[in-house]
Parts: sequence; structure tokens; C-alpha cells
Amino acid sequence: MISWQFSTLLATRAAEKLDEAGIGAEVISLQTLQPWDRETVIASAKKTNRVLIVEEDFLRGGIGAEISAQIHEALPQCRIKRLASKNMPHYYEPPHVKSTLPNESAIVEACMILAGTAH
Repeated sequence: MISWQFSTLLATRAAEKLDEAGIGAEVISLQTLQPWDRETVIASAKKTNRVLIVEEDFLRGGIGAEISAQIHEALPQCRIKRLASKNMPHYYEPPHVKSTLPNESAIVEACMILAGTAH
């Protein structure tokens, strides 16, 4: 999984749940977005040819789209899935965060789909 900011916390929690289910998941927390650590991301993607990008931004036009494009250029066979905020205004208050941002359950499910273990 590749994430940054608050989504890293969610991805890390999801990775712990996946580990309990016997599915290993690496979380790469990007510390900067310009430049972003392309070498680490590509090296991680090469391990499984599967990547989940988790971001707080919208699905279209965000940094996740660029990261996805760069991975695809380097590893055309890599399966890439992206989870992002719903396409609606963001309000960073607890009830709104839960309804707009990706959550741990959605991250776990997306990882299981990528791993081929979804039910």
C-alpha cells in the first residue's frame, strides 16, 4: 500500500488486520509528494506486482493518479487499485471524515481483492 498523511494511519491499521488474516501487506508512507520516493514505490511494487494507493484526495486529478501512471510505466503488468475520498465536499469533522474518506474496511477489502482472497 502507498499512502501519505492521514491515510497512512488507516493503511497501517488495515495492514494489521490483514496480517491477522494471514495476508502480508507493506505500507509505504510517502513523506514528501514533490519529489515522491519513486524508487521505493517501484521496488515494493516489483515484489508482488500489486499496489493499492490510498489517499484522502479525490480519485481524479490527485497525486495518486500520477503515482499510478508512473508505476504502470515502469511495471505494465502490475495490478493497481486506488482508494480515495468520495467526490463530495470535505469537512474534517469526525462524522464527516467517516463518510467521505476511505476506511479500514474498504482498504482491507481492496487488498484482499488484489491478493485474490476476497470472498
